[in-house]
Amino acid sequence: NNGVYHLLGAYNKGRKIGKWKQYNEKLKLIKEEIYENGEMIYTSDTLITYWNDSIQNIRTKEAFKQSGESFLHEYNPDGQIIREGYYFKGQKDSTWRYYNDKGQVTSIKTFYRGYRNGHWTNYYPNSKVMEELSWRNNQKTGKYKMYYDNGKIKEEGQYHNDHKVGIWK
Repeated sequence: NNGVYHLLGAYNKGRKIGKWKQYNEKLKLIKEEIYENGEMIYTSDTLITYWNDSIQNIRTKEAFKQSGESFLHEYNPDGQIIREGYYFKGQKDSTWRYYNDKGQVTSIKTFYRGYRNGHWTNYYPNSKVMEELSWRNNQKTGKYKMYYDNGKIKEEGQYHNDHKVGIWK
Protein backbone atom coordinates (compact mmCIF):
# COMPACT_ATOMS: atom_id res chain seq x y z
CA ASN A 1 0.00 0.00 0.00
CA ASN A 2 3.03 2.35 0.17
CA GLY A 3 4.11 1.61 -3.43
CA VAL A 4 7.07 -0.58 -2.45
CA TYR A 5 7.01 -4.08 -3.87
CA HIS A 6 6.83 -6.91 -1.38
CA LEU A 7 7.64 -9.89 -3.61
CA LEU A 8 9.67 -9.96 -6.81
CA GLY A 9 10.04 -13.02 -9.10
CA ALA A 10 9.10 -14.63 -12.39
CA TYR A 11 6.74 -17.32 -13.66
CA ASN A 12 6.98 -19.68 -16.62
CA LYS A 13 3.78 -21.47 -17.66
CA GLY A 14 2.20 -20.63 -14.31
CA ARG A 15 5.11 -21.97 -12.24
CA LYS A 16 7.63 -20.01 -10.21
CA ILE A 17 11.13 -20.05 -11.71
CA GLY A 18 14.49 -18.58 -10.83
CA LYS A 19 15.23 -16.26 -7.94
CA TRP A 20 12.38 -14.78 -5.87
CA LYS A 21 12.96 -12.02 -3.34
CA GLN A 22 10.75 -10.84 -0.49
CA TYR A 23 11.16 -7.33 0.94
CA ASN A 24 9.80 -5.46 3.95
CA GLU A 25 8.07 -2.06 3.72
CA LYS A 26 11.46 -0.27 3.77
CA LEU A 27 12.68 -2.30 0.76
CA LYS A 28 15.02 -4.38 2.91
CA LEU A 29 15.53 -7.93 1.60
CA ILE A 30 14.11 -10.35 4.16
CA LYS A 31 14.01 -13.63 2.24
CA GLU A 32 15.32 -15.13 -0.98
CA GLU A 33 14.15 -18.33 -2.69
CA ILE A 34 15.13 -20.18 -5.87
CA TYR A 35 12.66 -22.26 -7.91
CA GLU A 36 12.96 -24.80 -10.74
CA ASN A 37 9.70 -25.70 -12.52
CA GLY A 38 7.67 -24.48 -9.57
CA GLU A 39 9.66 -26.48 -6.97
CA MET A 40 11.57 -24.55 -4.34
CA ILE A 41 15.19 -25.72 -4.26
CA TYR A 42 16.56 -23.02 -1.97
CA THR A 43 15.35 -20.64 0.69
CA SER A 44 17.39 -18.32 2.87
CA ASP A 45 15.11 -19.29 5.77
CA THR A 46 15.42 -22.43 7.83
CA LEU A 47 12.10 -24.17 7.35
CA ILE A 48 10.51 -25.43 10.54
CA THR A 49 7.25 -27.32 10.13
CA TYR A 50 4.79 -29.03 12.46
CA TRP A 51 2.06 -31.38 11.27
CA ASN A 52 -0.27 -34.07 12.49
CA ASP A 53 -0.79 -37.24 10.48
CA SER A 54 -3.42 -38.57 12.91
CA ILE A 55 -0.73 -40.67 14.57
CA GLN A 56 1.67 -38.13 16.05
CA ASN A 57 2.94 -34.63 15.69
CA ILE A 58 6.17 -34.34 13.74
CA ARG A 59 8.63 -31.48 13.80
CA THR A 60 11.12 -30.91 11.00
CA LYS A 61 13.88 -28.41 10.48
CA GLU A 62 15.39 -27.98 7.02
CA ALA A 63 18.28 -25.68 6.09
CA PHE A 64 19.02 -24.84 2.43
CA LYS A 65 22.07 -23.89 0.40
CA GLN A 66 21.96 -21.98 -2.90
CA SER A 67 23.31 -25.06 -4.73
CA GLY A 68 19.93 -26.78 -4.22
CA GLU A 69 21.14 -28.89 -1.30
CA SER A 70 19.26 -28.98 1.97
CA PHE A 71 19.68 -30.82 5.25
CA LEU A 72 16.62 -32.18 7.04
CA HIS A 73 16.22 -33.04 10.73
CA GLU A 74 12.96 -34.74 11.74
CA TYR A 75 11.92 -35.14 15.38
CA ASN A 76 9.20 -36.96 17.30
CA PRO A 77 6.92 -35.02 19.70
CA ASP A 78 9.39 -35.55 22.56
CA GLY A 79 12.15 -33.84 20.60
CA GLN A 80 14.01 -37.09 19.82
CA ILE A 81 15.61 -37.24 16.36
CA ILE A 82 13.85 -39.69 13.98
CA ARG A 83 15.86 -39.17 10.78
CA GLU A 84 18.31 -36.79 9.20
CA GLY A 85 19.80 -36.46 5.78
CA TYR A 86 20.41 -34.40 2.68
CA TYR A 87 18.19 -33.46 -0.22
CA PHE A 88 19.29 -32.18 -3.60
CA LYS A 89 16.56 -30.23 -5.39
CA GLY A 90 13.86 -32.03 -3.41
CA GLN A 91 15.25 -35.59 -3.75
CA LYS A 92 17.11 -37.63 -1.14
CA ASP A 93 20.84 -37.38 -1.71
CA SER A 94 23.93 -38.55 0.15
CA THR A 95 23.79 -40.23 3.57
CA TRP A 96 20.60 -40.58 5.62
CA ARG A 97 20.46 -41.77 9.23
CA TYR A 98 17.36 -43.23 10.87
CA TYR A 99 16.91 -43.55 14.64
CA ASN A 100 14.71 -45.46 17.08
CA ASP A 101 12.86 -43.84 19.99
CA LYS A 102 15.96 -44.22 22.19
CA GLY A 103 18.12 -42.21 19.79
CA GLN A 104 20.04 -45.24 18.52
CA VAL A 105 20.82 -45.53 14.81
CA THR A 106 18.60 -48.17 13.16
CA SER A 107 19.91 -47.70 9.63
CA ILE A 108 22.29 -45.70 7.48
CA LYS A 109 21.29 -45.38 3.83
CA THR A 110 22.93 -43.70 0.85
CA PHE A 111 21.06 -42.03 -2.01
CA TYR A 112 21.99 -40.20 -5.18
CA ARG A 113 19.46 -37.77 -6.69
CA GLY A 114 16.52 -39.75 -5.29
CA TYR A 115 17.83 -43.21 -6.16
CA ARG A 116 19.03 -45.83 -3.68
CA ASN A 117 22.74 -45.77 -4.46
CA GLY A 118 25.63 -46.89 -2.32
CA HIS A 119 26.10 -48.80 0.92
CA TRP A 120 23.19 -49.47 3.31
CA THR A 121 23.53 -50.79 6.85
CA ASN A 122 20.68 -51.81 9.15
CA TYR A 123 21.20 -52.33 12.90
CA TYR A 124 19.67 -54.40 15.69
CA PRO A 125 18.43 -52.61 18.85
CA ASN A 126 21.71 -53.69 20.52
CA SER A 127 23.54 -51.54 17.89
CA LYS A 128 25.12 -54.55 16.18
CA VAL A 129 24.93 -54.75 12.39
CA MET A 130 21.89 -56.69 11.14
CA GLU A 131 22.35 -56.34 7.38
CA GLU A 132 24.74 -54.81 4.86
CA LEU A 133 24.00 -54.35 1.17
CA SER A 134 24.74 -52.10 -1.77
CA TRP A 135 22.47 -50.38 -4.25
CA ARG A 136 23.01 -48.93 -7.69
CA ASN A 137 20.18 -47.05 -9.43
CA ASN A 138 17.53 -48.58 -7.12
CA GLN A 139 18.78 -52.15 -7.65
CA LYS A 140 20.62 -54.38 -5.20
CA THR A 141 24.13 -54.92 -6.54
CA GLY A 142 27.26 -56.39 -4.95
CA LYS A 143 27.93 -58.15 -1.67
CA TYR A 144 25.09 -58.86 0.75
CA LYS A 145 25.49 -59.94 4.39
CA MET A 146 22.94 -60.58 7.11
CA TYR A 147 24.05 -61.15 10.70
CA TYR A 148 22.61 -62.69 13.87
CA ASP A 149 22.24 -60.25 16.75
CA ASN A 150 25.43 -61.72 18.26
CA GLY A 151 27.45 -60.52 15.23
CA LYS A 152 27.92 -63.88 13.48
CA ILE A 153 27.08 -64.12 9.78
CA LYS A 154 23.63 -65.57 9.10
CA GLU A 155 23.53 -65.24 5.28
CA GLU A 156 25.82 -63.92 2.57
CA GLY A 157 25.93 -63.76 -1.20
CA GLN A 158 25.98 -61.47 -4.21
CA TYR A 159 23.36 -59.43 -6.05
CA HIS A 160 23.50 -58.24 -9.63
CA ASN A 161 20.77 -55.94 -10.98
CA ASP A 162 18.42 -56.86 -8.11
CA HIS A 163 18.86 -60.65 -8.59
CA LYS A 164 20.72 -63.15 -6.42
CA VAL A 165 23.71 -64.54 -8.32
CA GLY A 166 26.47 -67.03 -7.57
CA ILE A 167 26.80 -69.06 -4.40
CA TRP A 168 24.81 -68.03 -1.34
CA LYS A 169 25.71 -69.27 2.11
